[in-house]
Amino acid sequence: MDIKKILDDHTLWSETGGEKGARAYLYGANLEGANLVGAYLVGANLVGAYLEGANLEGANLEGAYLKGAYLYGANLYGANLEGANLVGAYLEGARGILQWQSPQGENRICYSVKAEDCVMHKLGCFWGTTDEAVEAIRKKYGEGSLYEEVLILMAKCLEGE
Repeated sequence: MDIKKILDDHTLWSETGGEKGARAYLYGANLEGANLVGAYLVGANLVGAYLEGANLEGANLEGAYLKGAYLYGANLYGANLEGANLVGAYLEGARGILQWQSPQGENRICYSVKAEDCVMHKLGCFWGTTDEAVEAIRKKYGEGSLYEEVLILMAKCLEGE
């Protein structure tokens, strides 16, 4: 799979309203460790990209919005984001993922992703299911914390999609 060509074609598709190029269809693509920082500057644009089930483990999307690698409207259902760096990424309108700020006063961005049979959560260096995330949060902050409530709310929102 030629990722650069797919991303270049997708940028053209996005910029021409679908008249030219082709929408990125990266179902199950292995983007493990991919460096997408500044990708737009070299032709990538992930607006509306289909990334369902893609492996983004360890991918670097830090500041992607500021650098132009937009994820607006992308489909990320079931994508593996374990170890992915999404600090500053622009996720508004992306389907299957919610980005949220840790409510405990920590400067931490968290992500909740809808998988096939569950919701997965990225909390700092933690990656796991809702039950595992609740357990980890309770260990650190105690039962019934605001952090736990927000996480459960995010899971419910994604489960209802």
